[in-house]
Amino acid sequence: MKLINISGTINIYLSIDKTFSYLSDLRNDKEWRAEINDTIFLDNKIAVGHTVIENSFLSKKMPEYKSTLLSIECIPDCSIIYQTLPENPYYLWSNRRTFALNANYTKVTYQLLFDKRIVKHGLGFQ
Repeated sequence: MKLINISGTINIYLSIDKTFSYLSDLRNDKEWRAEINDTIFLDNKIAVGHTVIENSFLSKKMPEYKSTLLSIECIPDCSIIYQTLPENPYYLWSNRRTFALNANYTKVTYQLLFDKRIVKHGLGFQ
């Protein structure tokens, strides 16, 4: 399986606890990730074992693609990692990390790994 690896970093004028709280809750993703239609929580916690269904817009050909994600690591105010369950047809892994720069600034790093085959699934070509 070939993976696409994307990452980005941004500094946010907000405390680390508020920043992490926002980023670790995937229901907020539709506000900053254009491809997200919505996210449904299967439980009401953000911790290891937390499961969500993410509904994404891949293209006009595939306007609703659902994947189930599981939180496999959660370190409060530091890092949360989500990964697709094995029954998903395409692998996805994301890591959201926060680093306090001072009391009011937080550095955020977002890394995403996903199965390259989903591009063909969504667009019809590689």
